[in-house]
Amino acid sequence: METVGCYICKSSDQKHFIKNNGFNIVKCFNCSHIYLSPRPDAYEVEKYYSSSYMPHSSEKTLFSRLYRLVQSYAFKWKFGIVSSFSTGKNVLDFGGGKGDFVKFLNKHGYNSSLYDKNVEQSAVLKDQEVKVISSLKDIKTNHFDLITMWHSLEHIHDLDKLFFLINSCLKRSGRVIVSVPNIKAPEMIFFKEFWVALDSPRHLNHFSSESLGKIFKDKGYIVENKKRMLHDTAFNILMSIKEKPVFIAFFPFILLYSLITVIIGGPDRSSSLMFVFKKK
Repeated sequence: METVGCYICKSSDQKHFIKNNGFNIVKCFNCSHIYLSPRPDAYEVEKYYSSSYMPHSSEKTLFSRLYRLVQSYAFKWKFGIVSSFSTGKNVLDFGGGKGDFVKFLNKHGYNSSLYDKNVEQSAVLKDQEVKVISSLKDIKTNHFDLITMWHSLEHIHDLDKLFFLINSCLKRSGRVIVSVPNIKAPEMIFFKEFWVALDSPRHLNHFSSESLGKIFKDKGYIVENKKRMLHDTAFNILMSIKEKPVFIAFFPFILLYSLITVIIGGPDRSSSLMFVFKKK
């Protein structure tokens, strides 16, 4: 286990925010960024990415089927975003699990590649439809028109190393698409420590619109666009009810409240944030 300070302002002053799965989530006294501390280091955390972890799982349960149903819709929605903001066909899907979205993109004319250190590489490498980058040193410099990070940024231990990679392999005219759970999601007030997107200890940083924008601004990027992710709102509510079934009676109210909040409040209130960044 390692104790860390705030990545954004580098302060080590923190206060307790919430406990989830037996781990402490803290809030920075200085800038209010929320993160996990103490946390498993980059080697310890690997044991929490078992084959039962849903994005990597092949199990066929009710909730895994629901996940695949939402995923099918999400792929089409993501494809629209990629088509709108990519300046070319070379795409790196960073943290893309088993490579399902990479396959989807390639079937639609893209030259996309997968990098995900937390997925079982041997299984993915057998899939001829997925181009896998096994090591960071194999990523080409100034090569990609677009880098996508769909719910992967919150898993990264070494953010400095990540931004060095992005800066080196992204073309000057390229874009970065990032989606992360929003710690200010409307349904969070109901589920609190049972909110599924806290996901300790896999989720290391818990971003708001402000903190996500600041990290990228400090690294030389500006926000080009933001989008609501209404499908994530419904999915996160259902998965949180799985964690705490007593909430099932309140599902219609929580869903309606959350959707209205997101529609009125805009992308900054979405259950998941989705930003498009470009270099300054």
